Amino acid sequence: MLWEESGRRRMSEGRSLLGAVAAMGIGLLLTLLVAEGVTRLFYDPAPAKIRGLALKFSDFYRPDPELGWVPRADITGTYIRFPASFKTNSQGLRDREYELAKPAGTRRIVVIGDSHTWGYGVNNDEIYTEKLESLLADTEVVNLGVTAYSLWQEVGYFRRKGLTYEPDILIVGFTQNDVEQGANLRNIELANNPPEEDSQAAPERQGRSLQELIAQNSALYKFVSDRINTNKSLVKFFVGLGLKAPLADADGIDNNLKTALLDYPPALDEAFSAVQGKLLELKRLTDMEGVRLIVAAIPAKQAIEPITFQQSLAKSIFEVEDFDLDKPYRLLAEFAEASGIEFVNPVAAFRQRAASGEVLYLKRDVHLNAAGHDTLAQVLADYLDSAPQ
Repeated sequence: MLWEESGRRRMSEGRSLLGAVAAMGIGLLLTLLVAEGVTRLFYDPAPAKIRGLALKFSDFYRPDPELGWVPRADITGTYIRFPASFKTNSQGLRDREYELAKPAGTRRIVVIGDSHTWGYGVNNDEIYTEKLESLLADTEVVNLGVTAYSLWQEVGYFRRKGLTYEPDILIVGFTQNDVEQGANLRNIELANNPPEEDSQAAPERQGRSLQELIAQNSALYKFVSDRINTNKSLVKFFVGLGLKAPLADADGIDNNLKTALLDYPPALDEAFSAVQGKLLELKRLTDMEGVRLIVAAIPAKQAIEPITFQQSLAKSIFEVEDFDLDKPYRLLAEFAEASGIEFVNPVAAFRQRAASGEVLYLKRDVHLNAAGHDTLAQVLADYLDSAPQ
């Protein structure tokens, strides 16, 4: 009898323990579900980066044997994260229609560049090229920006299409990552010969772990992960536990920061020299065609927002003192002056507006918002008005 009573007691205690564990598990699950719901209401996580190839080979672009890809003509699309749409004209430009022949008495400016000049995340009428046109009298501004283009492709696009518009002025919308991606033709090589990875995609997707599924679909996970990945102390802590990859060196930091390093690795020196050579080639071309060349820097977000700069370093081996955020613009200015190229640096204007509390970049993104495009357009308009030719 005593044995049976003891057994019943142990069974009862076991059931109570299991019930308590189950209750705790249900409570934890409900708490996580509530936290997930609240996070989705107040947190806007940045989506996983769209692979460059997926973007370039989307329905909005078509392969090009020389340039790798070009925008399709007469397309309309919307951005997933931003309340903005885009439209191309009959020539594939993100702009209104222009006659190829320049109207009498009109100054015509052609602008080349990458996604910043294309106007990623903003509407057509908010791009700095459109705003610039509205600020200048008797002037047309033709936008030849193409997402993900390197300087090599931009120059090729200008040769092919920009010169047909009989421009008086060419403006190059230059970003810091032009140095990193512009030192070779790898972009075009990949565009014309994409890796055969689609056949492997299905098995990889079938084998995704629970952690990967949570990471891709949970706003709460992204919120916590974002707080960790933008805090250097936390990143170091988790690296020490072996839960995160080692801190990144110069090859792994944001392309918008590499050219601000105090000490350039040899590859970056070579890249900068290659870009200078391409700009000199463009200078010879524009001189031959009688076109005025202006290089306009598009400020990196890290150079304008201190918090973004610090967050960008969180997963790297570098500290704030390893960088000079003005260095890339100073080097460009020195090169431009020595080469007879006009250079416009709007960094001071951006910092002034940012210091007054104005937000100039898209939320959780490095591209300019409408206010940023407006700032750049105003700086360019002031320069053109003060230095007419």
